[in-house]
Amino acid sequence: MRKSLSVENTYFTDLKSIEECLEQLPKLYENFKQRLTKANATEAISGHVVKIKFYDFSQTTLERANRTLPTVASFSDLVAAAYNRAKKPVRLIGIGVRLSEKSEAKPDTANQLQLF
Repeated sequence: MRKSLSVENTYFTDLKSIEECLEQLPKLYENFKQRLTKANATEAISGHVVKIKFYDFSQTTLERANRTLPTVASFSDLVAAAYNRAKKPVRLIGIGVRLSEKSEAKPDTANQLQLF
């Protein structure tokens, strides 16, 4: 079973400010939302995640437990918090969710061997 679902983008020109990073989120979010819908995974969300790779290839990841469908605003908060850890030009932004098992599989009693 899939444990996470995310999208990321590497930028040809480094993003030099938090404002430039946040401007990229709506497009990234649309790509993410399409993948999430295609995977039919909205019921299994257990956390929101962002990854930032800086110009010097150092990176940071920030995750918050949250079972709701993420929004651009919720990812914006995470990106801002992650960016503030280093405040350096950004090469890559990734956004995504952690997934949990939807539910425990119930035994198929119709196909079980019955012992009497």
